[in-house]
Amino acid sequence: MLNKRDRILNLIYETKKQCYIPGAFFMHFGEDHFFGESAINKHLNFFHNADLDFLKIQYEQRFPLLHEIQKPADWYKVPFFKKDFYAEQLHVINEIVKRGKKEALVIATVYSPLTFAGHFTGKKRHVNHVHINHLNEDPELVKKGLEIITESILLYVKECVKLGVDGFFQVTEGGESKRFTKDNIFKDYIKPFDLIIGKEIKSISQCNILHIHPGEGRYKNYSEFINYPCQIINCELEMEDGPISTKELYNIFKKPIMGGLSRNGVIVNGNKNEIISIVNKAISEAPEKFILGANCTIPEETNWSNVKVAMDTAHNYFNK
Repeated sequence: MLNKRDRILNLIYETKKQCYIPGAFFMHFGEDHFFGESAINKHLNFFHNADLDFLKIQYEQRFPLLHEIQKPADWYKVPFFKKDFYAEQLHVINEIVKRGKKEALVIATVYSPLTFAGHFTGKKRHVNHVHINHLNEDPELVKKGLEIITESILLYVKECVKLGVDGFFQVTEGGESKRFTKDNIFKDYIKPFDLIIGKEIKSISQCNILHIHPGEGRYKNYSEFINYPCQIINCELEMEDGPISTKELYNIFKKPIMGGLSRNGVIVNGNKNEIISIVNKAISEAPEKFILGANCTIPEETNWSNVKVAMDTAHNYFNK
């Protein structure tokens, strides 16, 4: 009998036909469960109660608001954060690795430097804020801040690996079709830093999921992400010109696809039969290498029993 770790690694690295559908859904647990024993227990309880195949750890350590960043030329003022800044986050990771690594691959979340840049300027959800405006105005000046942020993230991921994580959930954003005023901003100023982080985590870990975040609008296509170094792809199925199937994604990336369900769909508000039906449909339409999941984090209020129904349906798909 293969354990959860082996099933995922075999899916990534073996060529055998898939005869088991693994899966996982992720959520933020609220500020009371960001750090400490509360965060550790919440992650482990969700993993066990929903019978997930990954033990994925949310990243909740925000960079501070910097009022001195008022114009593009101010981005050189971004501080370099060392290991002590990440202490609370690393404590959660350390304990979850110790308590859960035997059961499943432990995956740490790491955000794009673009996301972290938004912390410094007070980015609000679904609002283009100061850092986006500065990139539109003069990306070459903002680049210095992104370089500093990237170096700090590299320090963080190396510390995660020292603690024993098996891989990362690498989040990229900024490639949406209407995010920037010029198409080259993502390609020339966002993607290069994503690739620096991606190459580093691939060189020091064995299971990395690239999450192409459906943040501000939709994507025209995923061509810019084909050369990202990762083992699994997780992204939005609704594109600017219409839906894309998981099979089409697999043909594009030639890597296992994680997804099939909407984060705000039946998994949140459906009944048991509806969840079973949509999971079976997603798997029946899936490519040869597939992991059940959502296009992004599911809402915190989602009933864990709904997730368990989805996981049970996936795990038993070939036993029907």
